[in-house]
Amino acid sequence: MENKVVTDQDLKNLEESLNSEKSEKEIDIYKECDVENQMGVHFSSPFDDSDGKNYEPWQLFLRYNDVSVGENEYERHYEMSLYIYNEIVDSERYITLFQILKRYLAIAGTTLTINIDSVGGDLFTLMNLVNIIENANADTKVITVVDGQACSAGFVLACVGDEIHIGEYAILMAHSLHSTVSNREMTSMNKSNIVIQNVYKKLLLTYGIKFLTEEEIANITENGAEIWIESDEANQRLENWINREND
Repeated sequence: MENKVVTDQDLKNLEESLNSEKSEKEIDIYKECDVENQMGVHFSSPFDDSDGKNYEPWQLFLRYNDVSVGENEYERHYEMSLYIYNEIVDSERYITLFQILKRYLAIAGTTLTINIDSVGGDLFTLMNLVNIIENANADTKVITVVDGQACSAGFVLACVGDEIHIGEYAILMAHSLHSTVSNREMTSMNKSNIVIQNVYKKLLLTYGIKFLTEEEIANITENGAEIWIESDEANQRLENWINREND
């Protein structure tokens, strides 16, 4: 396998396409960087929060390998490392990330590794990320790694991986929707809130089921339960789910 640097032309083409639809609130950083001894490109979207503190909800490292598939023939395989080491905030802070993920997860052979240390956050941003991953090329791979905490929306994101790795001192937490979702009051059961609740329940039944039983999910969505899982138990629950799927 031959490692190659992302070229200036690759960067130029990518930047031009992203700039065409960039949110005015986003500040994008493009630079070459050395990740795991491979040259690649670093993207992020920092902004100042209401207290004037710099906030960086995500970072992404993109690199590629040209893999030999025959004499003088290569296939380009892209590798993306996404770091969600903060609260998951509103979707407008992730537009560039969404565009990059859509582009490269459409390419066969792409691997996306999502490293998570998050208290959770915005449900609609989570829905965007999950939909992008669900619509990826069938010949892609998504790996999730819980480095610290994966709580709430962060828990669901951790569950979407084709492979899931839980750090020895990591924790998972699942709970019911908060009283507000993206500034929407959730205490009343009007039509829109019922739809949002149903979508969240579907996410738990589709992905959270890797770590939770159907009874626990019902307890979360119907009774407001909060479930904490430490790493040893999480890994055992994941192993049990894998065994059930393989039966």
